[in-house]
Amino acid sequence: MKNILNKTYILLFAMIALALNSCVEPDDLITSDAKAGGLVDVLSGNIPFKAGTNPTLEISLEIPVGPGIQSIEVSKSFTTVDGKSSNAVVLSNIDISNANEQAIVEKSFTVDYSSLIADLVLEGNPLPPTDAGLSIGDTWTFVYTSIMADGRRVANNGVTNIGIANPYAGKYHRVGHLLHPSAGDLYYDETGLELNTVDASTVKTLCGYWENPAYILTVKVNADNSVTVGGDVGGSEITGIPGKVNAYDPATKTFTLNYTYNGRLFDETMTAE
Repeated sequence: MKNILNKTYILLFAMIALALNSCVEPDDLITSDAKAGGLVDVLSGNIPFKAGTNPTLEISLEIPVGPGIQSIEVSKSFTTVDGKSSNAVVLSNIDISNANEQAIVEKSFTVDYSSLIADLVLEGNPLPPTDAGLSIGDTWTFVYTSIMADGRRVANNGVTNIGIANPYAGKYHRVGHLLHPSAGDLYYDETGLELNTVDASTVKTLCGYWENPAYILTVKVNADNSVTVGGDVGGSEITGIPGKVNAYDPATKTFTLNYTYNGRLFDETMTAE
């Protein structure tokens, strides 16, 4: 009897899961009809624009095999950190020429500050001529519309957000050592570590060695390129180790960090990739 009941429950759960799946569109399928095509995979979702560095940013897209796409229209708009929005204008059109009917198509394009601000108007005024006039947290948003071979326009859910960040935000290679009070020496080496903007001189990331998203390390770069570390790990405050170096080298874009909490001692370097 127990085996029969178990099989009945399994069958019931399977039927429920199938019903739910039939009602839910995939997150990246943005047409009302799955046969309509026009899907675009936005590989560059969130990009920091490092204020004061005059960067050129690359945005990458991937178009799966499917119904022919003639081109992809890229539109842009701008939103301030306090929620004020600009107009939306077309940035560019990317030629596909139905190549996605035969194979996956990869496309990329670049933008700089002048192309980002062109033709955008905020409260009746153009955007500032340099990024010095913008605030940390201001953001451009790109949206993508596929122009199909049959003339239809298909909007995509995938967007690109380019946010004004401080010069220290971005991806880093971290190499570190943790002296743990009970486990002893623990070493770590990771690439693609995200340092995210907090304010004009502070970034945050995961506390070294741990992968818990609630364990946050903050790094503030001072005027003399010394660094103040902080953060929280399960309610325990992160502090610098007295007598040890915490500094930023702008020439190599490298942080040298020494910090501690609850008797755990960290020494590490983080170098911009």
